[in-house]
Amino acid sequence: MHSKKQSPTCFLLSKGVLLLIFPLFLLNINEVNASQDPVCDEVSISFHVDEIGTTEINSVICGGDIYLSVSEIFDYLKIQNVSTSDFKLTEGFFINQENTYAINQPLHHIIYKGKKIQLKENDLIYTTNNLYLKEDYFGSVFGLHCEFNFRNLSVSCISDIELPSVKAARRERMRLNIQSLQKNFTADTTIARERPLLDLGVVTWDINSQQHTNGFQFNRASLGLGGLIGGGEFIANLNYNDTQSLSLRNQFYQWRYVNNENNVLRQVTVGKIRNQSISSIFRPVVGIQLSNRTTYLRNSFGTYLLSEYTNPNWTVEVYINNELVDYTKADSTGFFSFDIPLVYGNTSVRLKYYGPWGEEEVTTRHLNIPYNFLPTGKLEYNIDAGVIEDSQKNIFAKAQLNYGLSSKITLEGGIELNTAIEKTPLIPFARTSIRLPYNIIFSSEYLHQVGYKGNLSYRSASNFQLELNYVNYDKDQEAVLFNGSEERSVILSKQLHFGKFSGFSRLVWRQNLLRNMRYTNAEWLLSGRAFGVNLNLITNAYLSTSLNEPRVFSRLSTTINLPKGIAFSPEIQYDYNGGRVNSIRGNFRKKIGEDLYVQASCDQNFKFNQFNLNIGLSFELGFARGSFSTNTSKSGTSFSEALGGSMIFDPSQKRVKFNNRSSLGQGSVKFIPFLDINQNGRKDESEPQIEGVKVRSSKGGTKEVTIDGSTIYRGLEPFIDHHFKLNTISLERIDWKLKNQSLTIFVNPNQLKVIEIPIDVVGEVAGYVYKSGTGMGNIKIIIKDHKQQTITRLISEPDGYFSFLGLKSGAYTAQVDSNQLNELKLESTKTFHNFNIVNTKNGDYMDNLEFALRSLGENDMPTK
Repeated sequence: MHSKKQSPTCFLLSKGVLLLIFPLFLLNINEVNASQDPVCDEVSISFHVDEIGTTEINSVICGGDIYLSVSEIFDYLKIQNVSTSDFKLTEGFFINQENTYAINQPLHHIIYKGKKIQLKENDLIYTTNNLYLKEDYFGSVFGLHCEFNFRNLSVSCISDIELPSVKAARRERMRLNIQSLQKNFTADTTIARERPLLDLGVVTWDINSQQHTNGFQFNRASLGLGGLIGGGEFIANLNYNDTQSLSLRNQFYQWRYVNNENNVLRQVTVGKIRNQSISSIFRPVVGIQLSNRTTYLRNSFGTYLLSEYTNPNWTVEVYINNELVDYTKADSTGFFSFDIPLVYGNTSVRLKYYGPWGEEEVTTRHLNIPYNFLPTGKLEYNIDAGVIEDSQKNIFAKAQLNYGLSSKITLEGGIELNTAIEKTPLIPFARTSIRLPYNIIFSSEYLHQVGYKGNLSYRSASNFQLELNYVNYDKDQEAVLFNGSEERSVILSKQLHFGKFSGFSRLVWRQNLLRNMRYTNAEWLLSGRAFGVNLNLITNAYLSTSLNEPRVFSRLSTTINLPKGIAFSPEIQYDYNGGRVNSIRGNFRKKIGEDLYVQASCDQNFKFNQFNLNIGLSFELGFARGSFSTNTSKSGTSFSEALGGSMIFDPSQKRVKFNNRSSLGQGSVKFIPFLDINQNGRKDESEPQIEGVKVRSSKGGTKEVTIDGSTIYRGLEPFIDHHFKLNTISLERIDWKLKNQSLTIFVNPNQLKVIEIPIDVVGEVAGYVYKSGTGMGNIKIIIKDHKQQTITRLISEPDGYFSFLGLKSGAYTAQVDSNQLNELKLESTKTFHNFNIVNTKNGDYMDNLEFALRSLGENDMPTK
């Protein structure tokens, strides 16, 4: 850092202060074991972990090495730890109870997961009230990789696995997502919405091919285009496969305009429209959709238990009206459950699935919640009209109104037209949702000449949930293609915690009354963890009028982590009727390096004498992702290949960037931090981009930090404001300052929005106030700019020293507060000091300002 030349007086004073303070410092630090390196200082540092925050912890610095307090770090990260009274031994478990550890200073070793890691003699330091471990071992043993910044006396850490405190922080932020939408998020900077006339920013592509030894071959290719046209979102998907001729019906195209600020008309959609029809429609609808519903989440009034299946060990995110509200991990059979917040207004629930081995293939499912509540007096509408792409080009239209009669009752009504139904093309309908006492919610629906539905849900304070469903269809109705007259179901769910077992149990009973038979299905699921092992047991029973006795069988599965990073998932199915094992299955998975994944599975069905062997390989390249797999069975061998990726235009570099993930229909934001040396708020060509600015999003997205320090968030939900917070604790210098640390950014779909983050380079001014050679504290100093505008007011420390870091380049004046001097009956021999700050990349430093004070009336100034 550039420094002005010190005055001799200030230099001698600095030496004197250091000589006085240093012995006191040595007397006050905790006594370090005499066998350890004596050239060590015990100091307080800033400890930062992404997704959690920053705290102060104690550390020991020995030369260029830093030792961190084990108990303070683990306490902050919510890692269980217990230390002996002399702090020579710390024990506990890391995240899971079976991952026990012991850090032993006398024996110089760490025992973790039953393995001993031998330490060097100076890798552990203990004091009378703390145990310190060398920074490197937090990463090599516990996967907590830390980086020490000596200048800032700060440590930033990143964990290989999700820490309990990180998970708690993420869940808390997700819960706050629901609440914060009704509150005003106060951001330092707001980036308003852009409405470009034409901006085609995203291209995605996929190629798939299959071959079979019997001669069958199938090839498919798709091309997706995304952009903004006339301020609205445009998406087109072009699909081709060699088993069908090109058809417009198999293509997708849509333009959607959203303005959540317009109370009359918030959404307009033209093209292929997605509709929630009463009648069964199996062809696309081309038309228009109008609505005054918002695209974002509103207040919640309760929860609804949702349990589903996906692939084993996949991560599932749940979005309510485009807001990420929770996430979980499916168990070894793919089972997962959520407490879905019930919100006022139409509830659109989407689930996104991410593979555990880097696949991150996002599959979206839309779910319907049987309750829809609006605030009192609130009216919403939705109108659909279009042509069904069937051979007759039938007309489809639907108009629906929702009204909040009270905070506990919402009424719905409307009419649907489908000219494909000959007998009853018009279907009037009515719905109601009612919140009853004792956490009971009831909904009913009447469909004219089609049928009626009812749903009742109860949830107790102990998380027991009961759900009853009933559907009755008119005998001669043709709107819903279902060959039965009634559907009945009962669902009982309960979270379980007893002894060493923690899990979830669900019992489902369903019955369908068909025209000629009655079909009943019961399923009991028990999923949980006991003694460090995940288990999943599913028992099914089937009964129909054609069966003399119920068919009952169970599936038991788990996942076992083997050496060398191999995950093994066995599954067995048992048939109670035959008293035998029906089938067994095993799946092996392993990650090789950063971008290669292999898996192999085999299953044997004893009942039908079938055997299958599948071997797969998936990989990621910088511009694409791909996979190869082969499957062998009695019918022959098949092969499958897939390759796909995307391209997005980066305005900051004026070129196309390739990516192995699709961004179609989603938004992206790129943050570029730079040194704003000339302080014009824009990145000039000569101003360098810097690293160290951490960006955190409150609404999810996939985060990437590039080698030049940029941060890119992909997969953001469009047409809503996203909130970001910036952290500068890892910046290289303390004289680099960020003015605005929170941003609200409106995200458009199919667009990479570039946000430049100017980092101001600031200078420091320092000086000394004294009287008769002795420093004076509590003296007010005023710093003004060249326009005589006050920049800051300082108060000298007890020894007379004052300083301020945060001055831009320019001319300044420093002066002692004349009003205070008059009250103290003092005067300064020099009224003010003029000085200049000329910031470079390393800032600037002016430290030779001195104010000599004397009593009013004194003629001679004593020498300091």
